Amino acid sequence: MKNKEVLRKKYPGVPQEELVPFDKFNIFVDHGKYYTLDNKNKPVVLSNFILEPIAQIRNEELNESSYMYWIKNTQKERQLICLKAENLCRNNSFAALLLNHGYFVWKGTDRNLSNLFERLNEKIERCLEFNTLFWQEKYRVWAWGNGISTINGEFIPASETGIVHFNGKSFFIRACSNLIKDESSKLKNERHLNFSDKNPISTLDWSRLLLEAYGKKSLAGICFVLMSIFSDFLFAEERALPVLNLIGKPGSGKNEFAGSIISVLYNTSDLKPLSLANKTVSSLSDRLMLYRNGIAFLDEFRNVKEDELLLKDIYNRTPRSRSDMPGLKNPEIYATALVAGEHYPEQEALVTRIIPIKSEDTSWSELQTEAFNKLKQMEREPFSLILQEILQHRKAIETNFTAIKNSESKSLKDSLSDKQVPSRIINNYSILLAVFKILDQEGLKLAFTYDELRSYFLELIDEQMEALSNTGIVNNFWKTMEHMLASYNTVAMENIHSENLKEIKLLVTKQTDEHEKREAFSSGRDRYFTKSFLNSKQLIFITWRSLYTNYTISARRLGYEVISENNLKDYLRSSEAYIGKVNNYGARNLNADVFDSDKLNVTLSN
Repeated sequence: MKNKEVLRKKYPGVPQEELVPFDKFNIFVDHGKYYTLDNKNKPVVLSNFILEPIAQIRNEELNESSYMYWIKNTQKERQLICLKAENLCRNNSFAALLLNHGYFVWKGTDRNLSNLFERLNEKIERCLEFNTLFWQEKYRVWAWGNGISTINGEFIPASETGIVHFNGKSFFIRACSNLIKDESSKLKNERHLNFSDKNPISTLDWSRLLLEAYGKKSLAGICFVLMSIFSDFLFAEERALPVLNLIGKPGSGKNEFAGSIISVLYNTSDLKPLSLANKTVSSLSDRLMLYRNGIAFLDEFRNVKEDELLLKDIYNRTPRSRSDMPGLKNPEIYATALVAGEHYPEQEALVTRIIPIKSEDTSWSELQTEAFNKLKQMEREPFSLILQEILQHRKAIETNFTAIKNSESKSLKDSLSDKQVPSRIINNYSILLAVFKILDQEGLKLAFTYDELRSYFLELIDEQMEALSNTGIVNNFWKTMEHMLASYNTVAMENIHSENLKEIKLLVTKQTDEHEKREAFSSGRDRYFTKSFLNSKQLIFITWRSLYTNYTISARRLGYEVISENNLKDYLRSSEAYIGKVNNYGARNLNADVFDSDKLNVTLSN
């Protein structure tokens, strides 16, 4: 390092404490301003402010960096600002951006800005930004709107700038920084997701209160919360997770129950449910991407195509493009979903994707009312300590889940061997049972046993099987077809055919699975794949020449609801029985939809 006396003689206009920085960066501070020297060693004012570096913030998911500084001008106006890297590389952009924050004037050149950037960031703290809240798998922490919880049950609060230090690393949580002036809906929502230690209730007492207030349905609700807390790992294992569906008339207590179980994560009076009837593209995508391993509370579910497609997408975490599925702008879903609505889903494919909980108008006992009031009083603050307790068992879930889930699945299949229960339904309950069993073995205390939980789930499965046998639109279509064939309706007889086949060549469509698309081959303008069956299977072929018009006439006579032809086809093609599409079928060479006869609850003889 050069002798300070030498530097003082070389730069006579530079304050003594700024000689070394100026010699290195050609920029110095004096009386709250930045200066440089001209070619005659005369000071040149570059700004009316100085910057105090806080942190470089690196967002790995978005592959971008920003820089946080305190900025203070000569009028003693002080603000926290966050600048993206490109703002610090372009002189005009930098100057204009600062003026947007207040009377902060920059007069320097591109070279001056480059020198300032180098000086400011030589020793700046490096932070990693969490792009979403809650579980952060890479660092094994749970990020709140006011700090982080470690997997060992410790809460570490964030500073006023939003920085948290843990395990030798620095993390930035935008929602924690109460000085950032950001009014985006995402940030507003995140600021409701705070840790609180004001509810020191045990998991045992919390679950007991739920049972006293809401009865047996609390078992499914509690297990759904347990699943959601580990949902990133569970989804990676299963590639699908059930949706909790609360069903009941307005005023039947659906939202109160939802608020009580979600209170482990956040207070629903702060982060209110999102209405599916009034959602926007932005609000829906923000809610589903807001937190990893959170629960998105979606209210006012309707039996309309848009809502039904959304539930399927959440179940599989595979949102469609915006044109196919209005509501999602990015192909990412991080949360499980709790969906409330007045009616039971009508579509077969939805019934197999839900855990249904019915809320009915019943009179409450004095004990229920007392437990309910106590819960609601406590829920003003989230039960964050319960989450911390559950989170400590993550390693046990990761180690034991697959084996125990497979065992639970086999056990359920054996118990239900006399019923044709879809494997998807069995899988949904097996996931919940496995998570409960692991946590129970780990010593997590809840106010019910494994046997009580399993018995209740068998009751729910019976209800779902009854619902499946009466699935609305699709079931009524097949009943109508059965009636038309039995009545020797000529249009039905021309359009409905059955064949016993061991394999079939199908067209590639948007319903085709990804692995089947990879095996497809081209022939002319179309692409095909071959679907094979273990044994010969009876297939139903439906062509549509004049069939829809005749169907509407017969369906109305039978008292069934009629929907548009396009919507009807969408329902049929997303049903469990649907196999695919063929072209050039029959003597008239028509396109035909193909269905598995074994999965239809009707007899179609032609």
